[in-house]
Amino acid sequence: MSLQDTITSNPLQAVAVMIAAIGVMIAIIVFHKTKKMKSLKYIIKTNTPLLTVGEEILGKIEIIFEEKPIEDLTLLILQIFNNGNVPIRPDDFEEAINITFESEVEILSAETISTIPSSLKKHAHITLSQNKAILEPLLLNGKDSVTIKLLLTGFDNSMKIAVDARIVDISEIKEENEFTDDFEISLPVLKLHLVLKRTQLLTILGVEITLIFLGLVFPFIYQYLNGR
Repeated sequence: MSLQDTITSNPLQAVAVMIAAIGVMIAIIVFHKTKKMKSLKYIIKTNTPLLTVGEEILGKIEIIFEEKPIEDLTLLILQIFNNGNVPIRPDDFEEAINITFESEVEILSAETISTIPSSLKKHAHITLSQNKAILEPLLLNGKDSVTIKLLLTGFDNSMKIAVDARIVDISEIKEENEFTDDFEISLPVLKLHLVLKRTQLLTILGVEITLIFLGLVFPFIYQYLNGR
Protein backbone atom coordinates (compact mmCIF):
# COMPACT_ATOMS: atom_id res chain seq x y z
CA MET A 1 0.00 0.00 0.00
CA SER A 2 1.40 3.39 -0.99
CA LEU A 3 1.72 6.35 1.38
CA GLN A 4 -1.08 8.11 -0.50
CA ASP A 5 -3.37 5.06 -0.07
CA THR A 6 -2.52 4.93 3.65
CA ILE A 7 -3.37 8.60 4.10
CA THR A 8 -6.60 8.19 2.11
CA SER A 9 -7.76 5.11 4.01
CA ASN A 10 -6.63 6.24 7.48
CA PRO A 11 -6.66 10.06 7.50
CA LEU A 12 -6.91 10.34 11.29
CA GLN A 13 -3.97 8.03 11.81
CA ALA A 14 -1.93 10.03 9.28
CA VAL A 15 -2.77 13.24 11.14
CA ALA A 16 -1.71 11.60 14.41
CA VAL A 17 1.66 10.62 12.92
CA MET A 18 2.24 14.16 11.60
CA ILE A 19 1.32 15.69 14.98
CA ALA A 20 3.78 13.40 16.76
CA ALA A 21 6.50 14.16 14.20
CA ILE A 22 6.05 17.91 14.64
CA GLY A 23 6.19 17.45 18.42
CA VAL A 24 9.47 15.53 18.17
CA MET A 25 11.00 18.19 15.90
CA ILE A 26 10.02 20.98 18.28
CA ALA A 27 11.50 18.95 21.16
CA ILE A 28 14.82 18.79 19.28
CA ILE A 29 14.76 22.56 18.67
CA VAL A 30 13.97 23.23 22.33
CA PHE A 31 16.88 21.03 23.38
CA HIS A 32 19.35 22.84 21.14
CA LYS A 33 18.09 26.27 22.16
CA THR A 34 18.19 25.57 25.89
CA LYS A 35 21.56 23.84 26.09
CA LYS A 36 24.42 25.85 27.57
CA MET A 37 25.91 28.31 25.12
CA LYS A 38 28.67 30.84 25.74
CA SER A 39 28.62 33.56 23.10
CA LEU A 40 29.17 37.27 22.61
CA LYS A 41 27.92 39.36 19.68
CA TYR A 42 27.74 42.98 18.63
CA ILE A 43 25.41 45.05 16.51
CA ILE A 44 25.91 48.47 14.94
CA LYS A 45 22.79 50.40 15.91
CA THR A 46 23.71 53.74 14.30
CA ASN A 47 26.31 54.77 11.73
CA THR A 48 25.56 58.36 10.76
CA PRO A 49 27.78 61.11 9.29
CA LEU A 50 27.03 64.25 11.29
CA LEU A 51 29.28 66.64 9.42
CA THR A 52 31.25 66.67 6.19
CA VAL A 53 33.19 69.59 4.78
CA GLY A 54 32.98 69.67 0.98
CA GLU A 55 36.03 70.24 -1.18
CA GLU A 56 34.65 73.56 -2.43
CA ILE A 57 34.81 75.10 1.05
CA LEU A 58 37.67 73.05 2.48
CA GLY A 59 40.29 75.49 3.75
CA LYS A 60 37.80 78.36 3.91
CA ILE A 61 36.19 77.35 7.18
CA GLU A 62 37.52 75.66 10.27
CA ILE A 63 35.53 73.26 12.44
CA ILE A 64 36.75 72.74 15.99
CA PHE A 65 35.81 69.80 18.19
CA GLU A 66 37.07 70.23 21.75
CA GLU A 67 39.88 72.51 20.55
CA LYS A 68 40.81 70.11 17.74
CA PRO A 69 40.22 70.98 14.05
CA ILE A 70 38.32 68.29 12.12
CA GLU A 71 36.99 67.92 8.58
CA ASP A 72 34.23 65.35 9.25
CA LEU A 73 32.34 63.80 12.11
CA THR A 74 30.56 60.43 12.35
CA LEU A 75 28.32 59.10 15.10
CA LEU A 76 28.62 55.35 15.66
CA ILE A 77 26.51 53.53 18.26
CA LEU A 78 27.49 49.94 18.88
CA GLN A 79 25.95 47.40 21.21
CA ILE A 80 27.81 44.41 22.66
CA PHE A 81 25.65 41.70 24.21
CA ASN A 82 25.82 38.24 25.71
CA ASN A 83 23.51 36.27 23.43
CA GLY A 84 24.22 33.00 25.22
CA ASN A 85 22.93 31.62 28.50
CA VAL A 86 26.28 31.27 30.30
CA PRO A 87 27.75 34.21 32.27
CA ILE A 88 30.97 35.75 30.96
CA ARG A 89 33.01 36.63 34.03
CA PRO A 90 35.79 39.21 34.37
CA ASP A 91 38.36 36.46 34.94
CA ASP A 92 37.30 34.80 31.65
CA PHE A 93 39.03 37.65 29.81
CA GLU A 94 42.63 37.23 28.74
CA GLU A 95 42.26 40.37 26.65
CA ALA A 96 39.60 43.10 26.92
CA ILE A 97 37.04 43.83 24.20
CA ASN A 98 38.69 45.96 21.50
CA ILE A 99 36.70 48.02 18.99
CA THR A 100 39.33 48.72 16.34
CA PHE A 101 39.10 51.07 13.35
CA GLU A 102 41.45 51.56 10.43
CA SER A 103 44.60 53.56 11.10
CA GLU A 104 43.36 56.81 9.51
CA VAL A 105 40.33 56.93 11.83
CA GLU A 106 40.56 58.95 15.02
CA ILE A 107 38.22 58.34 17.93
CA LEU A 108 37.26 61.72 19.35
CA SER A 109 35.19 60.35 22.21
CA ALA A 110 33.69 57.10 23.48
CA GLU A 111 31.21 56.54 26.28
CA THR A 112 28.73 54.00 27.57
CA ILE A 113 25.24 55.41 27.03
CA SER A 114 23.14 52.50 28.28
CA THR A 115 23.32 48.97 29.61
CA ILE A 116 20.99 46.08 30.31
CA PRO A 117 20.56 45.86 33.24
CA SER A 118 20.99 49.54 34.09
CA SER A 119 23.13 48.65 37.13
CA LEU A 120 25.80 47.35 34.75
CA LYS A 121 26.62 50.87 33.52
CA LYS A 122 28.86 51.72 36.49
CA HIS A 123 31.01 48.70 35.64
CA ALA A 124 31.31 49.42 31.89
CA HIS A 125 34.60 51.32 31.66
CA ILE A 126 35.97 52.43 28.28
CA THR A 127 39.48 53.61 27.50
CA LEU A 128 40.94 54.93 24.25
CA SER A 129 44.20 53.86 22.64
CA GLN A 130 44.99 55.34 19.20
CA ASN A 131 42.31 53.92 16.87
CA LYS A 132 40.84 51.58 19.48
CA ALA A 133 38.09 51.83 22.07
CA ILE A 134 38.60 49.26 24.81
CA LEU A 135 35.78 47.93 26.99
CA GLU A 136 37.42 46.65 30.15
CA PRO A 137 36.55 43.11 31.43
CA LEU A 138 33.22 42.92 33.26
CA LEU A 139 30.55 40.42 34.21
CA LEU A 140 28.03 39.86 31.41
CA ASN A 141 25.20 37.54 32.31
CA GLY A 142 22.93 36.09 29.66
CA LYS A 143 21.13 38.91 27.76
CA ASP A 144 23.28 41.61 29.39
CA SER A 145 24.38 44.33 26.98
CA VAL A 146 26.52 47.45 26.79
CA THR A 147 25.73 50.21 24.29
CA ILE A 148 28.63 52.50 23.36
CA LYS A 149 28.55 55.86 21.57
CA LEU A 150 31.61 56.83 19.55
CA LEU A 151 32.38 60.07 17.73
CA LEU A 152 34.83 59.53 14.88
CA THR A 153 36.71 61.58 12.34
CA GLY A 154 38.31 60.20 9.19
CA PHE A 155 35.76 57.38 9.02
CA ASP A 156 33.48 56.31 6.18
CA ASN A 157 31.14 53.36 5.66
CA SER A 158 33.56 51.49 3.42
CA MET A 159 35.99 51.03 6.30
CA LYS A 160 36.09 47.91 8.42
CA ILE A 161 35.31 47.72 12.11
CA ALA A 162 36.82 44.90 14.14
CA VAL A 163 35.39 43.84 17.51
CA ASP A 164 37.48 41.19 19.23
CA ALA A 165 38.74 39.90 22.56
CA ARG A 166 40.37 36.86 24.12
CA ILE A 167 37.69 35.17 26.22
CA VAL A 168 37.58 31.61 27.54
CA ASP A 169 35.41 29.36 25.29
CA ILE A 170 34.62 32.20 22.84
CA SER A 171 36.56 32.05 19.58
CA GLU A 172 35.21 35.30 18.11
CA ILE A 173 32.72 38.09 18.64
CA LYS A 174 30.36 37.96 15.68
CA GLU A 175 28.33 40.78 14.20
CA GLU A 176 24.57 40.48 14.17
CA ASN A 177 22.40 42.54 11.85
CA GLU A 178 19.46 42.67 14.23
CA PHE A 179 19.24 42.07 17.98
CA THR A 180 16.88 39.11 17.87
CA ASP A 181 16.54 35.66 19.35
CA ASP A 182 14.23 34.40 16.63
CA PHE A 183 14.75 30.93 15.26
CA GLU A 184 12.97 29.23 12.41
CA ILE A 185 11.55 25.84 11.60
CA SER A 186 10.40 24.90 8.11
CA LEU A 187 8.49 21.81 7.04
CA PRO A 188 8.10 22.17 3.25
CA VAL A 189 6.04 18.97 2.91
CA LEU A 190 3.45 20.35 5.32
CA LYS A 191 3.88 23.92 3.99
CA LEU A 192 4.67 24.95 7.56
CA HIS A 193 7.06 27.75 8.52
CA LEU A 194 7.40 29.01 12.08
CA VAL A 195 9.42 31.91 13.49
CA LEU A 196 9.71 31.58 17.24
CA LYS A 197 11.38 33.57 20.02
CA ARG A 198 13.51 32.16 22.80
CA THR A 199 11.14 33.81 25.30
CA GLN A 200 8.41 31.52 23.98
CA LEU A 201 10.32 28.31 24.76
CA LEU A 202 8.32 27.40 27.87
CA THR A 203 5.09 27.77 25.93
CA ILE A 204 6.56 25.81 23.03
CA LEU A 205 7.68 23.05 25.37
CA GLY A 206 4.14 22.74 26.69
CA VAL A 207 2.75 22.63 23.14
CA GLU A 208 5.36 20.06 22.15
CA ILE A 209 4.41 17.76 25.04
CA THR A 210 0.74 18.16 24.11
CA LEU A 211 1.46 17.32 20.47
CA ILE A 212 3.38 14.17 21.37
CA PHE A 213 0.58 13.15 23.76
CA LEU A 214 -2.04 13.67 21.06
CA GLY A 215 0.06 11.75 18.58
CA LEU A 216 0.24 8.80 20.97
CA VAL A 217 -3.42 8.70 22.03
CA PHE A 218 -4.96 9.57 18.64
CA PRO A 219 -4.63 6.03 17.21
CA PHE A 220 -6.44 4.57 20.24
CA ILE A 221 -9.25 7.10 19.90
CA TYR A 222 -9.45 6.30 16.18
CA GLN A 223 -9.63 2.53 16.83
CA TYR A 224 -12.26 3.05 19.54
CA LEU A 225 -14.43 5.14 17.21
CA ASN A 226 -14.08 2.64 14.38
CA GLY A 227 -14.95 -0.24 16.71
CA ARG A 228 -18.25 1.28 17.75
